[in-house]
Amino acid sequence: MLQRSLYEPILTSKLEPDGAWSLVGRRCFACGATDVGASEWCARCGATGGELFALPTAGVLWSYTIVRHRPPGDCRLPEPFEGLAVGLVELNGVRVLAPLQVPFGELEIGMPLSMEVHPLYEEPDGTAVMSFQFRATPVGAVE
Repeated sequence: MLQRSLYEPILTSKLEPDGAWSLVGRRCFACGATDVGASEWCARCGATGGELFALPTAGVLWSYTIVRHRPPGDCRLPEPFEGLAVGLVELNGVRVLAPLQVPFGELEIGMPLSMEVHPLYEEPDGTAVMSFQFRATPVGAVE
């Protein structure tokens, strides 16, 4: 089955030799800043040139909010819409805003999370459009 990323500058299968999906980090050659995404320019100093690398899949919840109103537009979320947790997840110093698949009552700042990639929807030609989210890391899980 063909797959493509919904967020190609951020989520890609091109960095890992085995084709596994990963979030993209960028380390600036000029100032050493690390950021998320395959931007051409550094967000800190504006320099061009940097190293792209796969961010870790394990992180820690830095902050979160619960969206209680359905986002406008062509938002592909389950029906009926019952809310959506969105969190800022820290991955070795880089923070990524992402959906959280954690029951609202279990959300806790500092909790360990693991990234998972999943098909969000299928295009008419059968291509699976891939997205990412974070789940609570089970106690005792090895990362």
